[in-house]
Formats: sequence, structure tokens, C-alpha cells
Amino acid sequence: MSANTTPVTEVQCDDGVSPTWASMTNNAANSDGEWQAVVHQQRKEKPKPTVRVCGAKVDAGTVTAVPRKPVLTAFVGRLHLDTTEEELTEYLKQEGMKGVVCKWLKPKKDLKFNTAAFYMSSSSSSSTTVGSMPVGV
Repeated sequence: MSANTTPVTEVQCDDGVSPTWASMTNNAANSDGEWQAVVHQQRKEKPKPTVRVCGAKVDAGTVTAVPRKPVLTAFVGRLHLDTTEEELTEYLKQEGMKGVVCKWLKPKKDLKFNTAAFYMSSSSSSSTTVGSMPVGV
């Protein structure tokens, strides 16, 4: 039994019939037992998900958007701490990926990574090459 719960005691009426709710509360109010206030906790609102909108209108008048280039981006992690951006970039180019750019992810203040992690981007035509990465990467 936890520290915040009180033991439940059975209440009997004088007539031997099972008690009604009114008789139970009356007996409990007259007893030496402690009452515990129940407070309704408000539910926290869930944050709304981020919505990305891509326009499709070709001629918007005075405002014109720049078309997006199809780019493949990925998180590459669990590499040895001594791995550099240049080594990973060279490896991915040798595997046939085009336009590879790798950026080392720095740990936040007061944190230390046990492995190296990178943000990698390349042209979308390299998407079939991703499956040739070493096991565990």
C-alpha cells in the first residue's frame, strides 16, 4: 500500500442491510478518519504538428518563389569518433553518390557523444546508393 492511500473500511448499518451511499458518507463524516480533497487536473494541450505547405501556383503576380532542388538528406551516425567530414564525404563519393556534403553534428553544451554523427545531403539521384552503406551506419 502506498503512503498516499488510506485503508478502506467496511461500513455496516444497524439493520444488517448493505449500506446506502448516504449512510456511508454520514458514517464517514462522523468518524475520525481523514478526508482527502480531490483536485481535477487540467490536461495539457498537445503541441500542434508543424505543417509544411508547398505552393503550386505558377504565376503569383509580384511574388515569385524559387523552385526547390530535389535533395536527399540523411542522418549518418554511430561512426568512430575520429571520422572526419572529409573521410565520410570521400567514402560516399566512392560509393557513387553525387554532390555529397557532410556536416559534423556537434554535441550540445555539457554533452559528449560516444560516436560521431553527421548530417549528409546529396543529389536525389543518389537515393539508390544509400542501401550500400555499411551495416550499422
